[in-house]
Amino acid sequence: PPSMAPVGDPGKVLVQHGSAEDLQGLHHGTLLLCMPPPGEEGCADSALDHFAGSRVVYVGEWGSGMTGTRTLHDALSHNFSLEHR
Repeated sequence: PPSMAPVGDPGKVLVQHGSAEDLQGLHHGTLLLCMPPPGEEGCADSALDHFAGSRVVYVGEWGSGMTGTRTLHDALSHNFSLEHR
């Protein structure tokens, strides 16, 4: 399964591709969702459901339906606090 291990520089981490199921059991604090596709219903939703950390970095349109689903946006709004936009 993927892991996120420090790569030597204190401000950098190794980011690896994986499936939503790969997130189970990982104990990292941040999930990066970059341009989650609305046409793949549940792709980002499933990743968020399997994520046990406390921070999500979301790169995409907000609430427009262009990236992510309405369900994803609702879950982000209800379960996380916006730190920066």
